[in-house]
Amino acid sequence: MPIADRYALKYTVPRGLLRGIATIESNWDPGAVGYWTNSDFGLCQWNTTLPDITTARALDPFWALDSTAKAMRERFDSDRWGHNWLYVIAAHNVPTWAAQWAQGELSATDPADKPKLDRMNGYVSNVLARVW
Repeated sequence: MPIADRYALKYTVPRGLLRGIATIESNWDPGAVGYWTNSDFGLCQWNTTLPDITTARALDPFWALDSTAKAMRERFDSDRWGHNWLYVIAAHNVPTWAAQWAQGELSATDPADKPKLDRMNGYVSNVLARVW
């Protein structure tokens, strides 16, 4: 956790949010492999199908925490996620849906949007429940 706090400070990200993401994603296991997909690895479950994300990088706890904190800061600073930490947290799980949510493009009354909103609300709630 002191390493996570160092990267949170480096990028001025709330340390509890970075800690919460690492807890929900891997329970602080740097060798974790995704539960739903075998292309997610490491403390923050970086997806190795993304450009420039290798398994070795994702499994490196320093890289994972640095990259997660950096992505959180970049997302918070972007209009795409409404400068809102809740959308930034959701973006770690499903960036496209989180951006749609932040832009008001998803509706709780639309049956097609309900599963997306449920997943993001559940993820955000789970992360926030593990903030300390």
